[in-house]
Amino acid sequence: LVYYNFLFDWSGTDTYYYFTVGEITSEDLLVCETADTCISSTDDTTATTSTAVLNVGCMYEGIATNGWVVSDYVNTVAEGEIVYLYSQGDGTCEETAYMYIYDTYVGDDGYLYTNSLVETLTAEVNYDADFGYDQITATWTATGVDTYYYFVTQVGSGATYSDTLYVCADDTCESVSYTAEDAYAYAASYSVTETSDSTDDTYDYSEDSTDDGTFSCEDQWDCSMVDWTDCSNGMKTLDLSECVLPTDADCLLEENWPEYEKSCVEEEVEDSGSSGAEDVPFFGAWNVIVLFGLLVGFYSFRKSC
Repeated sequence: LVYYNFLFDWSGTDTYYYFTVGEITSEDLLVCETADTCISSTDDTTATTSTAVLNVGCMYEGIATNGWVVSDYVNTVAEGEIVYLYSQGDGTCEETAYMYIYDTYVGDDGYLYTNSLVETLTAEVNYDADFGYDQITATWTATGVDTYYYFVTQVGSGATYSDTLYVCADDTCESVSYTAEDAYAYAASYSVTETSDSTDDTYDYSEDSTDDGTFSCEDQWDCSMVDWTDCSNGMKTLDLSECVLPTDADCLLEENWPEYEKSCVEEEVEDSGSSGAEDVPFFGAWNVIVLFGLLVGFYSFRKSC
């Protein structure tokens, strides 16, 4: 168990945080002014890393089919205006859809980056038989002047993302289509990513190595340089923290740990210390025993006479 206590101070902006330990990345933590002002779930805020893999599921990928609509696709609306969040599916989207609206900020490099989750909407999924695709929609009242937004649409195990919408004080401003630099990774955090295994089944790390080159967690743990403790209360233990740890996160789960405790028998240890008296020879002790027996027999004989 590795842990570190950290105090988050409210900075005036809802902000996501995550941490990494080696190659392991945590889920996101949303920090708000009070717990009642924002809602977040580890199911849909997992860490956004550049290695994330996006699974769009039944939906079409790209801003051509995922965007903001008034009477047509738009990239600018006035504050208070109702706008549609719109995505298209391939006609097989049957599960409930959700749309997650994020606001953005301009980084030091001049590009847009995700700031925080603003609102979560439940979307409608309607199949258009004339065109053979699904129309996934939700409505939102634009808020937050001079702010760029984008949304992530999730249906089942798939997710996709839109381009940006710029909200102005009135309808006099204009904006073009932008994409937040990390939108792909945030969308991927809502989808079920594909495994790197060559088959459709997730590899069972608890299995032994096979001839085809796959490895087991037992192969990844290396405790050869770690000594077992001395026997204590009938048990010996192995400090797994001193082992070479596996690189696969699944192998760090407790069910895949190597043996770290086992029963043992505590051997009786002879007292080699000296009490100051001379050692009694073996035959001398035996003579004492024989003498004791003779005395017992002698007094028993006198009593019977």
